[in-house]
Amino acid sequence: MSRWPALDGRQRALLLGGGLVLLAALLVTQLLLPQWREVGRLRQEIARLSLTLQRQPDPAAALAARQREVADLAARLAAALPPAPDSEALLARLQALALRHGVTLLGVAPGGRAELDGFHGRRLQASVAGRYGALVAWLQAVHEMPGPLLVQGFTLAPDGPGGRRRLQLEALVVSPEGAP
Repeated sequence: MSRWPALDGRQRALLLGGGLVLLAALLVTQLLLPQWREVGRLRQEIARLSLTLQRQPDPAAALAARQREVADLAARLAAALPPAPDSEALLARLQALALRHGVTLLGVAPGGRAELDGFHGRRLQASVAGRYGALVAWLQAVHEMPGPLLVQGFTLAPDGPGGRRRLQLEALVVSPEGAP
């Protein structure tokens, strides 16, 4: 600092100007250049994401297309299903299968509306008794029976002496009107 008063005005101006240039260069290289690089990287990222977004289909249009497909499949399914049998016809078919396989149809009870794997209809419970092999054959015949009857489950329990068993069947009678 003792040399500063000895310098003339021009030298002082040159030193101050050089110091300011040096300070400006330091600020640019240490503070601004990293920020400019980050801005450039972010602009590239925005451009890449915009391109990716443009390539993806419109979610609303894709959803509408899937909904049309589901409606079309439901209509085709409803057209392919035979009409739901009335209770008397279904009871007659189950009784005929029971006679054919040597089991006794103990009862059939209709239930309320239900859904199974996307199929809508009404519940049905049937109870049959007989020997194990005959019950299995009857259950297989019911499963293969043409018409809109979907087996939901069954239970098998002993039913008296002589190896008789009781089979409790739970099924869904699918109605084409109630197809999904």
